[in-house]
Amino acid sequence: MKIRNNIFSSINDYTILFSLFSILFILQFLFREFLFYVAPFMPSPGPGVSYLELVGTFAVFGIEVVIPFLLYVAETPLSKIYLVAVTAAMWGGTLLSFIYSQYYMTVPWILVSIIVASLTVLSLVTVLAEIGLRSAPLWPLIALQILSLLLYLANVLTEYFAAPFGGLGPYLVYPMLYLAATGGLSLLAYALYSMARTRIGLKSALGYAAAAVLALLLAYPLYQLTIYNNFMAGIMSMVFAMGMGVLIPPQAMPIAAIFAGIYVFSIIALVVNGVVAKSPIRSATAVAALVYLTTAFVEHAVMVIFASIITVSNILVYLKINESIS
Repeated sequence: MKIRNNIFSSINDYTILFSLFSILFILQFLFREFLFYVAPFMPSPGPGVSYLELVGTFAVFGIEVVIPFLLYVAETPLSKIYLVAVTAAMWGGTLLSFIYSQYYMTVPWILVSIIVASLTVLSLVTVLAEIGLRSAPLWPLIALQILSLLLYLANVLTEYFAAPFGGLGPYLVYPMLYLAATGGLSLLAYALYSMARTRIGLKSALGYAAAAVLALLLAYPLYQLTIYNNFMAGIMSMVFAMGMGVLIPPQAMPIAAIFAGIYVFSIIALVVNGVVAKSPIRSATAVAALVYLTTAFVEHAVMVIFASIITVSNILVYLKINESIS
């Protein structure tokens, strides 16, 4: 009985669930969302790619298990509605895929997508309303995410219901890029501010150093590859477009490399700072930034993406409410 109680205690501990969610989300993004679009254009994908895609697929199923528990733990406004709608949509879609593979093109499922997308927008607005200034580092990314979701809704209404909202996409390319760039700078400022307010010991110093090294290992080669080589800049621009849906002009790829490094450093540094300073909301802010950014440029007709945005939004609100109570 004691062992069983310990197990259920661990399940209801949001920190374990949130950490698991973060890992699973990164895996599904790298080995499913990104690899799915890039793999067909690789010179020689080989049999190893199929195994990597399998990792992404299992990560999605893992997220579908973890997200309902996280939404159940987070006692936030409309949490029960979010829990029921998201769980039904995720597992409903999974079950329907075995029965009718084209289910996502039917009108009932389109209506479900619109409902969940609307709840997703509402969850982002709730973050702004409930957390207030504490959500300021995420404001550009929240705006980016809302803009992306509204564009998704406009495209769905245009394609399936002949609404006159088509053709908005090209006009939003640069505004979305500017929001993404501003989001990187605001997140970096928040990370540096959090680091300055926390005593830096050996563990935190090693963590920040690791964040800087990983950011450099990502940004510097990409920067060097594209700064003087127009051909490779064009290739990497297409990779960004295929893998992330980000339409970056080839001449802007060196700048994109720098911002990619900024995001990597800021997110890892905030996670380290959150652990060291025992401030869960800082770690949650890092995960929220990762989710908001990496889902704002991809197709949103995947329920796990809607669910991920709703989940991290609710966790941010949940942490703020608990912090206020304590």
